[in-house]
Amino acid sequence: MAKRRPANKTSAEKEKTPTDTPPAEDSSPAMFEHLGRRIDELTYVEEAERAVSRAKAELRKAQRRYHQMRHKAKAEIGELEQKNLKEIADDGLQFVRRNPGWGLGLAAAMGFFLGRLFRR
Repeated sequence: MAKRRPANKTSAEKEKTPTDTPPAEDSSPAMFEHLGRRIDELTYVEEAERAVSRAKAELRKAQRRYHQMRHKAKAEIGELEQKNLKEIADDGLQFVRRNPGWGLGLAAAMGFFLGRLFRR
């Protein structure tokens, strides 16, 4: 009869520590305490916790920025509703006088797109 070799231990079995064994008594608080210690030992849980904290901070930052932009857009729309077409055109002309490079770039872009649109 052939001799049986003992089965290879898995990496989880090799790394077992005394805290890996659950408490002998069948009490819920002891079991939860044991599980809590096991979870605290896992570094990837801590890394995930830090990642979630960073994501929460970024979300709060984005929400603040969204509310600022929304408030600013509401104010701009309110101002535009108050103006007539002549005042809007005058504002556009003043912008082009202050920023001739932007005006030239906008005119070139509009010319390109209008040319593409009406070419066919």
